[in-house]
Amino acid sequence: MIAVKLTQLSKKYGRRIGISGIDLTINEGEIFGLIGPDGAGKSSILRILMNYITPSDGEAEVFDLDVVDDSKQIKKDTIYVPAEIYFYNRLRAGKYISLTMKAHHHKKDDRFKEIIKAFEINPRERFENMDRSEQKKMALAAAIAAEPRLLLLDEPLRGLDVNMQNRLFDYLSELQDKGTTIIIAGRDVEEIAPICNRIAVIENGEITVTPEQFAMENPNFHGDPILPSDEEVYTASDLEKTIVIMPAAEELPAEEEVLEEAPEEVPAEEEAPAEEKAEEAPAEEKAEKEEEATSVKEEKAPAKEYKNITMRSVGFKRNEFEAIGAKVVSEENGKIIMEYSGDLNVLAKLLYDLNMDDIRLSSKDLQEVFMPFYEGGENA
Repeated sequence: MIAVKLTQLSKKYGRRIGISGIDLTINEGEIFGLIGPDGAGKSSILRILMNYITPSDGEAEVFDLDVVDDSKQIKKDTIYVPAEIYFYNRLRAGKYISLTMKAHHHKKDDRFKEIIKAFEINPRERFENMDRSEQKKMALAAAIAAEPRLLLLDEPLRGLDVNMQNRLFDYLSELQDKGTTIIIAGRDVEEIAPICNRIAVIENGEITVTPEQFAMENPNFHGDPILPSDEEVYTASDLEKTIVIMPAAEELPAEEEVLEEAPEEVPAEEEAPAEEKAEEAPAEEKAEKEEEATSVKEEKAPAKEYKNITMRSVGFKRNEFEAIGAKVVSEENGKIIMEYSGDLNVLAKLLYDLNMDDIRLSSKDLQEVFMPFYEGGENA
């Protein structure tokens, strides 16, 4: 069965053309990649499928239903995760995920616990207190837990570290096995190709490379998803700017605590603020916890020799790196070499704020140490 069919689909924004004459057919149960630069028209297509915007011309169908006339029915079976996530500030992660599951006829069960653990989500955390990575993970986790018939993902890898990208790919493959059709819109073909069955390229609102042409032009692309191993990292062939960081071998961060099973949620109106809960705790219990925390800090991992880290940056702000104690050794032809011996939490926070797209690490040991902090870290 055909899941999505676009026929001469066009959308104009005033005098500007968003998409023009798009013809595309996506089969049920496949993972389809829609690749193109920012402003190419990818998001317009996804929003038309959700009836968030209406087409200026042409037709769009989802499971033989018209996206405008049958929008209500389509939304029952479809979940859309946009590139930028916006929710009510006071909304808790666990509540949002459980509500999404309920809307798609799934009860809050062991699947809920599995998903929040896999995506390292604190179910009690409010949206206003989350960084971009946590917000994206929450939205993706909710979509996966609800197991929709059609899943639309706009730039799903943005803000996720490599380990979390691989975890996402695992769950997308699992959804596909259950019959879900998935459309992934993104900028970088190298990132998305490993999970896709077919790929089309869109530029300036038009399909410039059809799925058939893409398969012919890329003989190594077989249309069968090949998931990357834990050591494999996505890299871009056209790195705009590269940062090579050589931290000194002083201290490694303590091992991250294993995420425990999330407790059942308490409605917001019945839950006391965290500060009040801390005051209610017996003095002996508080002293015990403080002692445990101190002992964890004292048991530091042995020092290791860090190797190079290579990253892609949308911009290099020399003064910000110098402000945290980094020494810029050279800056030539977009390649910046620095020496850094400070706190990895501080460095990771700054790198995250630069909105890195690609990370390559020459040592798996370093990857295991650094990635949890790059994802957001305790102080992000």
